[in-house]
Amino acid sequence: MNSENRNNIRITEANSSVDMGERQSAPRERWEKFKKPMIYFLMVIACVGCLYMIFKPKEENLITENVGFNTAVPQAADDKLQSDKQKAYEQQLLEQKDEEKEML
Repeated sequence: MNSENRNNIRITEANSSVDMGERQSAPRERWEKFKKPMIYFLMVIACVGCLYMIFKPKEENLITENVGFNTAVPQAADDKLQSDKQKAYEQQLLEQKDEEKEML
């Protein structure tokens, strides 16, 4: 047994240098491990920010005075509308003839 123990040489200093290389690669491994989730998290934050900018409520929409139909568009009065297009065309021709008679 003594001869077997003499042939085995233990190197302790080399193991410490290997440990230093492993220690230096540990932060790289941590960065690689958290790199993908960090990128996804930043992409989600950017997406939420863009959606907020697109769909945020405007100050104009907060006013509840003009709720309902568009009030800027005038509504047609029933007495001015003709029920038939032919009658409306004839009415317009009569008005043009009357204007021509007044001019002369």
